[in-house]
Amino acid sequence: MKFGAIPISLLLLGIANGAAAEDVRFVDITQVGANHSGDINQADGADARASLVQLGESNGAEIEQAGDAEAVLLQSGHGNAALLRQQARSGGSAEAWLYQTGNQNNAALTQDGAGNRALATQVGEANLLELTQVSDDNAAVLLQEGVGLALLVTQTGGSNITITQRGP
Repeated sequence: MKFGAIPISLLLLGIANGAAAEDVRFVDITQVGANHSGDINQADGADARASLVQLGESNGAEIEQAGDAEAVLLQSGHGNAALLRQQARSGGSAEAWLYQTGNQNNAALTQDGAGNRALATQVGEANLLELTQVSDDNAAVLLQEGVGLALLVTQTGGSNITITQRGP
């Protein structure tokens, strides 16, 4: 079934659930093409924001956030899959941006702690990118371009990493 462009913008105030008036959760989902699946779940946070954009066909994505977090996930192509999970600890925040274009790419970004930031870009076909940042104050900038590449990174705390990988 082809839906064309389906923009969905929601500004959710947590007041109905007993949250303070300044607690704001923002969700934006835009899907252009056919057979996409997209899901955004937010819990336990003031100032949680998430934007999911999928272009092409048969892409799937999920964003899960708890605490003060910001996420942007953009996929373009066919058959891509992405999971972005963030849990910002008390007094801190988490920020993640994931851009994936091509076909049959898979990406997973997981952040658990305060002050974590990630920017990941994957271009090509049949690539795998996994980033896990645990504890506080981690930063990662990842770029992967090619076909059939794999990039797996785990950081524990106070770490900074920049990786560029290009292949066939």
